[in-house]
This record gives sequence, structure tokens and C-alpha cells, in this order.
Amino acid sequence: MPRRTKEEAEQTRLALIKSALQLFSEKGVAHTTLMDISKAAGVTKGAFYWHFKNKLEVLEAITQEYALPLDEAAQQKLETLTPTPANLIDAIAFYFETLEQSEALIAFQEVILFKCEYTDEFSALLKRDKDDLEKARDTFAAFMGDMDAAHWLGPRGDAQHIEAVSQALLNALVGALLHWLTTRQGILSQTVTQTVRLILRGGGLKVD
Repeated sequence: MPRRTKEEAEQTRLALIKSALQLFSEKGVAHTTLMDISKAAGVTKGAFYWHFKNKLEVLEAITQEYALPLDEAAQQKLETLTPTPANLIDAIAFYFETLEQSEALIAFQEVILFKCEYTDEFSALLKRDKDDLEKARDTFAAFMGDMDAAHWLGPRGDAQHIEAVSQALLNALVGALLHWLTTRQGILSQTVTQTVRLILRGGGLKVD
């Protein structure tokens, strides 16, 4: 029997990732078996084990394939922008516009937020999610901290104030995403943009 080429192996891996994401979104992680994933991808269970040890590794691969590229793109976009309230709003809007236009990213968020039981098996995934949220908050804080005094309605916010605004902003974004995923009401990016404007203005920044 001929050995699989690297291209064929990669096609199989991607098929498993895509099938796993769809099944996790439909049935939940706990109710999806490795055999379910293998059958949906059109491969044997042995082929599954060639690429992944368990469902945790599949979730890690799903994150790398779908979520990480958007995170990196949003981070890079923010790093190229001048620190202003308008640019912070634009960068956040870019993230959510990209998300709402991708069925895979929507499915990923549904799995992470609603369809995964964070038992001991998935504790590492939960920790990474927590770390990612903290990183987002710190990124917001650093960007606001670099804004000139001219962008503030009154005295420039100190580090403690900026941290509080950043945390409020993160909480509001997570809340907006949760609400949209459960109701699908409105356009997510527009809701987020309005929310960010309110948070920044309430935090003392000049928002046009």
C-alpha cells in the first residue's frame, strides 16, 4: 500500500478538524465521539489517531486553524494604528466583522462558550481562554495608555482608571457576543461598535 503524501495527510487532518467543529457545534463536545468525527470526515478511526490523541487535541487544532489567525490579524492591525479612540473602535469592529462573516468562526465561538464542558480533561483549554481574555484586556489598556491627553475629555486617565475601562470594555464585548450568538438579533459588528463607543465615552475618552 503506498504511503500517503504530505498533501494527502494534511487534507485528512483538515477534514477531521472541519468535521469535528461541525459536530461539536451541533452535538456538543461531550456527546461527540471520535468515531463520529472519523465517519463525518470519511476516514477510519485509525486515521484519526494518526493525527490526534483525543478531543482536546482536536479542539487545539480547531483553535489554531480558525481562531488564532483572526486574533493575530486583529493584534497586528492594532499595532499599526495610531493610538486614538477611533482607531481602537475600528480595530475591534474589524475583529467582529470578520467573525460574523465566517460560519466556522461562529461555530467555534458557540463551541467554546456553550458546547464544551470544562472538566479536568479540558482545563488547559479553559486556562488558555482565560489568558486570551486577559491579553485582550491588557492590549486595550496599553493602546488607551498611549493615547495623547488631547483624546481625553478631562484629565488623562491614570493606569488604574485605564485598567478599569479596559475591563469594562472586555466585559461588554463578551456580553455582546454571547447575546448575539443566542439571539442572532441585529448585526454583531454594529452592536459592538455602538457598545465600544459608549464604554470609551463613559470612560472619559473623546469619541466622535
